[in-house]
Amino acid sequence: MSTRDDVTTRPATSPWWQGAAVVAVVSVLVATILLGPLPFKLLALLAVVGVAAIYLTFVHNVAVFALMAFVLGAAPSTQTPGISVSVLFLLCGAVWVGLLTSPRRWIAPTWADGLVLVLIVASAFSWIGHVPSGASTSDFVRWATVSSIIYPLRTLSRREIVIVGKWFVAGCSAAAVLGIGLLASGNSTVFSSLGALGYDPEGFNDRLVVGPDGSLTPRLIATYIDPNIAGLVLGVGAILALALLRGWRRVAVSGLLLLATALTLSRSVLGSMVVAGLVLVVFGGLAGRVRLRLALVGVVGALAALSLGAVRSRLSNSFDPSDIGTNARRDALADWADTMRGSWILGKGFGSAEFTDATVASTTNYVANAPFVAMYRGGLVVGLVFVVLLLVGLVMAWRMVRSDSFETAVVGAGFIGLTLVALQLDFPVVTLLPAIAVFMLLLAFMSHPTALPRGRRDEDSP
Repeated sequence: MSTRDDVTTRPATSPWWQGAAVVAVVSVLVATILLGPLPFKLLALLAVVGVAAIYLTFVHNVAVFALMAFVLGAAPSTQTPGISVSVLFLLCGAVWVGLLTSPRRWIAPTWADGLVLVLIVASAFSWIGHVPSGASTSDFVRWATVSSIIYPLRTLSRREIVIVGKWFVAGCSAAAVLGIGLLASGNSTVFSSLGALGYDPEGFNDRLVVGPDGSLTPRLIATYIDPNIAGLVLGVGAILALALLRGWRRVAVSGLLLLATALTLSRSVLGSMVVAGLVLVVFGGLAGRVRLRLALVGVVGALAALSLGAVRSRLSNSFDPSDIGTNARRDALADWADTMRGSWILGKGFGSAEFTDATVASTTNYVANAPFVAMYRGGLVVGLVFVVLLLVGLVMAWRMVRSDSFETAVVGAGFIGLTLVALQLDFPVVTLLPAIAVFMLLLAFMSHPTALPRGRRDEDSP
């Protein structure tokens, strides 16, 4: 007498016509891409990319996290052809779709991502209070989507978030090599062919610094369009390279990224790196001999940077009374109360012309300071919440600096340096998607429970 266990079950198979349909569709798309007229080629290519993106988002969503991180490091200003929507924004949205449609467990928020949620809610009141328009809605949705990626990143396992971080470092490294190569060759015309990245196809893509003698020095911009964004992204890339890589890879990649960061001539980021190094050496919980080695490496690195005439001139001009940026910042602070009159509650609003129109932005002198710009756009409550977020981040970072793990301490010191210098002297972290995303990536590593070792003495630290 046979039982149920005696029955041999055949594996389920898909009907033959499903496989045939897939082969037929793929064949048509490939033939169209290779042989069809240009409009059909673009449509077929978008179809292939779209299907691949949907598959990765729903089936292998960790790959979407990694792709988002690589794009953030390599070319964060890339626009989709034809519709000019930020690829970084679309990938951040795909990260959320992947989280919502996967069996990944939800976790309780920490102070960091909890405050980011409060910041988004408070900003929503400012957006609604100004009677939403198409421009303000687009601005708010893009900002909120990118700002919120800290939570999906925190749901990753330790292995997954380390992979994501390494893909970000790989993207930064690719952009750094390209930027240094173009700077060495003096060839800036190549950017005119990169309209998809946001460059001007008519030229005028150089970013130059005028020296005291009238000389012009080009700044490294690579694929980032703006040298200050380049400095911020590459600086965070260097921090995570030091934390996530080991052995010669740590030395080579972090050295490459620090060199590229210096060549951006971004004073705010260069100052941040100096402060981060001092915090790590003076206040770090690492063994004394490790801190001594770090101090020696820091001195050699600083001397190497100062040996570059462009870096030396850029930093020395910062203390010149005639420096345009310093004077503009002083004037903006003096006019702050008058500028905010009538806008303390809701701010100037999302989609304001000074944030979306280059001509208006060039004639509007608001304080180049992240907390002040957060208040300028969203109102007093938004500004205060942003300040609290930074203060909580500083407390977390200080505890990390006091750790005896090099990897943990270097991330904490990096955050302290960026917060005390870069965010006080510039504001892209509030308004520009690449800077927002890289700031949230750094916060995610700080608040993730297992991304970095806690309380483990690292005998192999430099």
